[in-house]
This record gives sequence, structure tokens and C-alpha cells, in this order.
Amino acid sequence: MLCQRQAFSLPEDQIFLNGAYMSPILKTSEEAGIRGLIKKRLPTDITVHDFFDRVDELRVAYAKLINASDPKRVTLMPAASYGLANVANNLPRNERKNIILLGDQFPSNYYIWERAAAERGLQVITVKKPKAHHTSWTEAILNNIDKNTLVVSMAPLHWGDGTCFDLDLIGNKARLEGALFVLDGTQAIGAFPYDQSTSQADALIVSAYKWLLGPYGIGFAYYGEAFDDGLPLEETWTNRVYSDDFQYLTSYQKEYRAGSRRYEMGEAPDFIKIPMLMDSITQLNEWQPSEIQSYCRSLISPMLSELKNVGYQLNNEDEIAAHLFGIRLMKDQDMGVVKEAMTKANISVSYRGEAIRVSPNVYNNSEEVNTLLSVLIDLAKNS
Repeated sequence: MLCQRQAFSLPEDQIFLNGAYMSPILKTSEEAGIRGLIKKRLPTDITVHDFFDRVDELRVAYAKLINASDPKRVTLMPAASYGLANVANNLPRNERKNIILLGDQFPSNYYIWERAAAERGLQVITVKKPKAHHTSWTEAILNNIDKNTLVVSMAPLHWGDGTCFDLDLIGNKARLEGALFVLDGTQAIGAFPYDQSTSQADALIVSAYKWLLGPYGIGFAYYGEAFDDGLPLEETWTNRVYSDDFQYLTSYQKEYRAGSRRYEMGEAPDFIKIPMLMDSITQLNEWQPSEIQSYCRSLISPMLSELKNVGYQLNNEDEIAAHLFGIRLMKDQDMGVVKEAMTKANISVSYRGEAIRVSPNVYNNSEEVNTLLSVLIDLAKNS
């Protein structure tokens, strides 16, 4: 795969290595959004097709991206917190007592479980990153899943430093013990290979504004069979059977549309965001997340050993996601000095605790990564 910078409108004098914060959008997605905005000027141009068929086409495209066999299990969400709230509101009522989370998880994947635990008298077990090198984070999670586990809620990789987890092992252990397996894929799906047919998550929640290259305020949720009979957060008219026949909307229906579409947010057929997201998902299906990951790996691999040689701390290479990884500072380094040097070099990254979070994508090139490396080496020499 070659660099795809020409597909974006990034300034030539800026080095944007911060896709985990928020992605730029494709030029073609921008054009699609403008067409949608213009279309809204004249309501007679908006038809039943725009309310239903376009959304269903988007479901099919996204299901292809995550290799999910049934697009009707894909729903549209305004945010990851919304998708996770649907899960928390429909947890099984049984004797299980604990919820397993990752240490330092993103707040959207913490607060909802804290509330669910308080409401139902459950215990939140937070599995922190092991300090001992002989135990992996995946192993630590596996050791905490047992017959008392109600749900394991985590991510394919950690949002702070990109540590990768073995989803197959964790998912299998959760199923073996009868626990739900819930994933927040916001920092993975689109740039990191994921296969729903093998991971078999009971729920996969993804915001679109990061690695799906989509607009803000929209995303996807995939809900498996465990949620087939649940209650949605809201009762929107489009989620009932026969709602595509406007003449009979007041012939109220008890039955929801097939699959998981009962959970879909109100006003899901956004005439601006849907075309934008359809454009980006179509492009990602063409590029393929595995190829994006390989491209990012080719950018960062030469840099990793050099950073370790001068004293920076990184995860083991087999635990590093190439599109999102953390570089922990040396003992005597000042984060303020690091930030100043990055700003001076026009490099955009994120800062999480004592680590720099670097998140490249297909719009970056080796020259930009080499510039980052040079800045970090100079900082190491002067610390």
C-alpha cells in the first residue's frame, strides 16, 4: 500500500500523527456531506429511500468491514456511550456478581458500568496492566473471568498506549464461563484487523470519528443474539415494522424491525452524515484494515528499536498496534519540554500520563515519522 495523503486535505507543513484523537475526513466524504447539505435545502428531494434504503446500504458496507454475516444486527449510534448504555440496560438477570473492565479504560466504557454495578449490587473488577513482564495483560484478564462474571467489557487494544489483546482467547473464555463479551472498538475498527465471525463479540460498539474516518456524532453498534429481545433506550418510529409506509404510521405496531434495529438512535437517517460515512466505509473496504495496519507497521518499525536504544520505554513489539502506540518518557524527561519541541516541529500527537501517544494512518509517510524520531532523539540527548 502507498501513502494516501492525496485523499485528504491535510496541510503540507503539519505532521499529523494523532488519528486516535480525531481523524481528518476524506475529500470525497466532504463532498458527500456537502451534497447532503444541499439536498436538505429542498425537502421534496428527500424520499423514503433516504430514510431507509441508504441506512440499510450503510449497514451492509459496515458488516462487510467487520465480517459480520447479518447486516440487520448493525445499528447506528450517536456515540459509544449510547451503544454501551443499550448493553448495560439489557444485562441478564442472574446470580453473577462481577463486571470486568480494563485498567485506565476510556470514561465512556467505565461510567456506565459503575452505574450498573451500583444499581444492581455488582462488583467492578478492574484489570490493570501487569507490572511483571512474565504475565501479559491478556493473561491477567483471563485469570479474572470465572462463573461469577456477568460481562467482560474491554477494547481490542488500549486507547492510551495501544496494547493489543488476544480477543479470541478472551472471547472464548467469556463464552466458556457464560459471560457476555462486549467490545468498544472505537480505537481499532477501520485501521486494525477485526473479524466478528471469529471474535464473536456479543456487542461491538464503535464511534466513527476516529479510524472509520467519519463525521462526529455517529457510529455503529453490532448486537448479537443475547440482545434480541431487549428494550432500546428510545422508541423511535423508524425501528418498528412497516414504518417505511408513511401513510399508515399511526397504525401503531408492537413488533420491532428484524435483527438489532430496535436499538437504533432516533433520526438515524441523517441526510448529511450518512452519505459521508458511507463514503468512508466504502473506501476502508477497498483499502482493507489489514493493509492499513501493514502500511503503518512499515512506517514505525524502523523507529521502535532506535527509541528503545536511547532509553524510551515501549511495549513489546508483538503487543504494539502500528496505528496507535505509546512512547513512555525517560525518568528525567520533562513533558512540558517534550510538548514544546513537538509544537516547534509542527508535530501533532497526544499526551497520556507520562507517555506520548502516536497514531499514524495512511496519510503519513516515512519522512514524517523520521522527523518525529529526530525530535525524540534530540530530547533524549538533552535530558
